[in-house]
Amino acid sequence: MPATARKGPALRCRAAVLRRAGAGRAEPGAAAAAAARDRVLAATGNRRASTGARPIRTPRPRESVQNRILRSIGLILAFAAVTGAAGARAQDGDSSAVAPVPFGPGERATYKVRLGIFGTVGDGSMEILGVEELRERPVYHIRFDLEGGVLFAKVDDRMESWLDVGRLYSHRFFQDQKEVNYKRRRTLEFYPESRRWENADKPGDGGELASDAPLDDVSFLYFVRTLPLEVGRTYTFNRYYKASGNPVVLKVLRRETVKVPAGTFETVVVQPL
Repeated sequence: MPATARKGPALRCRAAVLRRAGAGRAEPGAAAAAAARDRVLAATGNRRASTGARPIRTPRPRESVQNRILRSIGLILAFAAVTGAAGARAQDGDSSAVAPVPFGPGERATYKVRLGIFGTVGDGSMEILGVEELRERPVYHIRFDLEGGVLFAKVDDRMESWLDVGRLYSHRFFQDQKEVNYKRRRTLEFYPESRRWENADKPGDGGELASDAPLDDVSFLYFVRTLPLEVGRTYTFNRYYKASGNPVVLKVLRRETVKVPAGTFETVVVQPL
């Protein structure tokens, strides 16, 4: 990142997981997908979460690609359930391995967005819909929704990601974005073995992947949750699927205890650089 880039405000992450009975929702499908779901449920302790969150402010865009990632990371770190470091990726040679992670099928985080004098201006959610099979690999199907606005400036966004349960990289990214007068709808397919990505909705649109373990705007959020987030450390990654979005740099400032409608939680203050 250029030295002249401005530092974004500190963003808080709420560290809480509420265990609830019942299996997470998984898409019906082939026996392989069902078997993968069972492995994931066993590995994650059948974890589900539902969190409330106090409003925060997110930084104004400064770079079209990277800021979108950091702004999204701010949202998920502020609102999603986090339990701490989950460890490294599963061994690449084991197609049935499930990486240890602090989330699982059925987890849902909800939040409200506040904007200055306007107060609450929107609602959003992050949810792991289930475990599916994509290109013969088990994947978490993750969905992010955000809806709201002020006066005539309305936002209605949906993003989805298919995150490999063992190797923690993205296979597919879907985006349906409606923000004021701007609209975009696309489905990106990632092929790490050939280091290529393609826009399934626009033939001929694609390019070279910046990493053989690519991450998109949503899957990056869940990857960050697997980190130890040690106070004083700075984490640098070059795993966004487009080179123009790298590096993604996060600095862990401190730990805080905060109170929200859902309860009192230990949090980590993280600053994107």
